[in-house]
Amino acid sequence: MNTGNISKYFFKILIWTTFLSVLAVSKNLNAQENQSLPPVEIQASVDKPVATVGDLIRFKIELRTEKDIRPQEPTPLKPKEGLIYIKREIPEIRFENDRNIAIFYYIFRADLVGRFAIPSIKIKFLAPYSKTPGTPIEGSITSPETFVEVRSVLQTKEGPPTLQDIKPLIEIERSWVRYWPYALAIILFVLLIYYFVKKRQRILIKPQFKPIKLIPCHVLALQELETLKKKNLLTQGEVREYHFELSDIFRKYLGTRYSFPALDRTRQEIFDCLGKNVEMNGYLKSAIESILEETDKVKFAKVAPSIQESNETLESVVEFVKSTIPIAQNKQETVADPVLK
Repeated sequence: MNTGNISKYFFKILIWTTFLSVLAVSKNLNAQENQSLPPVEIQASVDKPVATVGDLIRFKIELRTEKDIRPQEPTPLKPKEGLIYIKREIPEIRFENDRNIAIFYYIFRADLVGRFAIPSIKIKFLAPYSKTPGTPIEGSITSPETFVEVRSVLQTKEGPPTLQDIKPLIEIERSWVRYWPYALAIILFVLLIYYFVKKRQRILIKPQFKPIKLIPCHVLALQELETLKKKNLLTQGEVREYHFELSDIFRKYLGTRYSFPALDRTRQEIFDCLGKNVEMNGYLKSAIESILEETDKVKFAKVAPSIQESNETLESVVEFVKSTIPIAQNKQETVADPVLK
């Protein structure tokens, strides 16, 4: 074998041996480094430690865990005074160097001047338990507080802002001439609507007057006497009830015909009221006394007259009513007036 070929062969073996040794050492170092890292580590930072009012600040939480540890969603972040919480961005999840890496982003807006702390945030995780394989245990880790200094936008490199005088007020002349046509149109439109509404109300609510037809007192009395006769109270043994109703009809007629409250008066008071009436004559007074006496005997003395006597009293009332019809109305009466049979 040629000496040169042998040298080349040994040279290649040396290179491969060196490469494999370096690779083994590197893996060893990585393994040792991973073994020296804690199972769970967390970091917090902001992209702008020094910001001005109105700037958006991106807050980052980076969580690194062993591959068997599963992190959960962080607890809600509560905003503090001076920093306004805006939103949470989509987290980044990846696997690198045998470790799980989860990065969470939060956006704040600087609102006040000063030094403010972004509060700690708590993240829970599930880790394997060596004593009971397959049953994880729950743990948690809290990020450190992160501080942000917010400065005023007026601050410059030269120093604090300088004050300037306030500019004088500018007077603006207002002319109402250009607006009066619009105002007049609005007023006319409102008046037009008011007119049509009122007109419609007058049409819808049109008063309808119905004439009230007054029944003469003698016609009403004769109708009531006819109704009393048709009740047949006497044949039913209701003699007192019959005379009570007959007395009320007669007294009501006297009061309406001669304009005095006859229902509440005694016989003597009725005669006193009718004594000064020019229409009263001896026949009428005698008829009134007879009818009142017959009805009062039954009402108060509880006298029980016969059916014939009771009917005769009713006929006496009918004759009295017919004989006292006013002359002006008597001329206007027609054959249609009720007549007792």
